[in-house]
Amino acid sequence: MTSFRAFLADRGLVSPEVLARAVQRQQAFGEDLALNLLELGAVDEATLAGYLSGFHQLPATTLGEIESAPVVATDSLPRAQALRHRICVVGFHADRLVVAADRTLEPAVLADLRQATSRPIELRIATPVAVARGLRVQFGVEMSERHRQALDRLQHADRTVVSRSAESTEDGEPDAEAVEVAAPVPSHGRSIDRTGEVLDGKYRLARRIGEGGLGAVYEAHHLAIDRRYAIKILHAEVSRDRELVARFHHDPQAAAATGHSAIADVYDVGETADGAPYVVEEFVGGAGFSAYLREGSRLAVGWTVEVVIRVLSALSAAHGKGILHRNLKPSNVLVLQEPGAPPEVRLVDFGGSAMVRFSESGLVRTGMLGRRAFRDGRLVGTPRYLAPEQIAGGGELDARA
Repeated sequence: MTSFRAFLADRGLVSPEVLARAVQRQQAFGEDLALNLLELGAVDEATLAGYLSGFHQLPATTLGEIESAPVVATDSLPRAQALRHRICVVGFHADRLVVAADRTLEPAVLADLRQATSRPIELRIATPVAVARGLRVQFGVEMSERHRQALDRLQHADRTVVSRSAESTEDGEPDAEAVEVAAPVPSHGRSIDRTGEVLDGKYRLARRIGEGGLGAVYEAHHLAIDRRYAIKILHAEVSRDRELVARFHHDPQAAAATGHSAIADVYDVGETADGAPYVVEEFVGGAGFSAYLREGSRLAVGWTVEVVIRVLSALSAAHGKGILHRNLKPSNVLVLQEPGAPPEVRLVDFGGSAMVRFSESGLVRTGMLGRRAFRDGRLVGTPRYLAPEQIAGGGELDARA
């Protein structure tokens, strides 16, 4: 059987240099290759889960799903079986108990689980850190030091705040990778973590999966139906700006109204108990295109062309409705890749977009965007990916910008 190392190498999912470093760590310090890749920061947790899914030919589950497993489901799995087979619970799927492991389970193990739970078992693949965290949360099993450190690294990456005041390099110039700017950054540098809150009695926030200048994004679960959503909540500091709030609610809905398959659907809007506006969107699995570009990994030309064509098609649909995205970058292009299938793409983060009217020549004056492009002296967008004419203002730009 092909090893996970060969699976990654043959498909160019991880660069040879990084893969070699991970193997060296594995030989020196033990544990499996997946954990060593997480410790190196070579992939994020969701991306690694997708790779493991492709290797084992089983559906993947993520850390967030495991952490938010319903109590009634976790109570269905005896602790003895969980510890013996090193598995945790994800939830129910019809009459089946869904469990997670970081490997394929032998038929004898599945038979033991069926007998112990009196239910059919559905197995999903998860990362070693997700399984270790599940065993900790659901059954009180202590995590190893390496698993704890890897989890801390993942949680820190999720909480990373992109700010205007990027760290400087040794030559005093801003680090291009760090200068991701959105309007305006909370004065305290980070929003409160709302994980665990229930919005409008319907949506339970399972985990924070990202944060930027405008707000934070959470994975949420509907309490009445078995469905996940992505919920973006504005920071308190910007929630007082009526124009921004109106755009925050309207622009993603307008983009979703194009009906384009590569633009995430919007299902609901509302306010938190303390008055912060939120938008409920389609939860998109997969990984940001940025994950595929890390470490200089070589991408297949045909696959890359398919992704780019889908992005351009989505942008064309948005432009047809007079919507400029204004923050197009690899991390805002989510790619869902199932084994043997073409890539599915979602263009996300229309919360900072702008409604414009193109002239007959296809141009729009940047002056129309001036007041909305800069807020409190901060530029909306990521300078590394913005067209110069969009940053400079005062001229004209077209859909290519």
